[in-house]
Amino acid sequence: MSEKGAKTPKEKLDPLLLRISLILVFGALAPSLDSTMVNVAIRSIANDLQSTLSVIQWAITGYILVMGITIPFSGWAVNRFGGKRVYMFSLAVFLARSVLSSLSWNVEVLIVFRVIQDVGAGLMVPTMQTMLVQSAGRGSLGQVMSIVSVIAVVCPILGPMFGGIILNSLSWRWIFYVNIPISVIALLLSWWGLPNEAPSQNKQAIDIIGIMLLSPAFAALLYSISRVKSQGLSSVVLVPLAAGLLLMIGFIVYALNMKKTPVIDLRLFKSRNFSVSNILLFISGIITSGTMLLLPL
Repeated sequence: MSEKGAKTPKEKLDPLLLRISLILVFGALAPSLDSTMVNVAIRSIANDLQSTLSVIQWAITGYILVMGITIPFSGWAVNRFGGKRVYMFSLAVFLARSVLSSLSWNVEVLIVFRVIQDVGAGLMVPTMQTMLVQSAGRGSLGQVMSIVSVIAVVCPILGPMFGGIILNSLSWRWIFYVNIPISVIALLLSWWGLPNEAPSQNKQAIDIIGIMLLSPAFAALLYSISRVKSQGLSSVVLVPLAAGLLLMIGFIVYALNMKKTPVIDLRLFKSRNFSVSNILLFISGIITSGTMLLLPL
């Protein structure tokens, strides 16, 4: 008989699940660190490429925009091609972008290469989360997500520190160079350690109409907000703002009346816990991203 008050032994995480978690987290470290290191280097990049802060900020703004557009594709891509393939593809895209960004000869080219990288980063994080949920099941999900949360806690601390160390001794291009070995190692680990899973037999159709409404809505709204400082409340700001709002309203009406699952299922917001969690994530994102941009400047 067990003694009264004895503690239940803590259940150990399955070694295979632990390996999958660590490999996925290691791969996601590169884009997470990259985004915070670039914030520190904004002024150095602007000076070296003879640009202004209002232009160079698109290297960051474009990153957020493309991630927002790409994330809805992740569920469809995992369903269609399998998690391992999508995750390795996102790593390969990020690796290619890091090489290209390090070779940028003007600010326009840098912004274009950053946008390419954002496709990989936008796919990587939700694909990682999907694979972890599928691998862990309900029993170990809490332990696995605690491992993943390390990224959110560590990267905002280490990113600016590493960025400052690099800029103190080397060129800003080294911020992109350091991504190359991390991405190569992550690709090799993923090829070796992640399970080969077959694509789903129930092929999920991509929501073309939803994407055609949502993607330009994001782009128009973000563009109008970014031009307020330089243009004021002129037509350059108000026209894309109105267009973005109309497209967003159109998507909401479309998504709520669609019988099949849209690219973003707004019915999830009927859950109070889901809605509150997203509001808190939105606010914390503003605080973290805004601080990481303003303090280095």
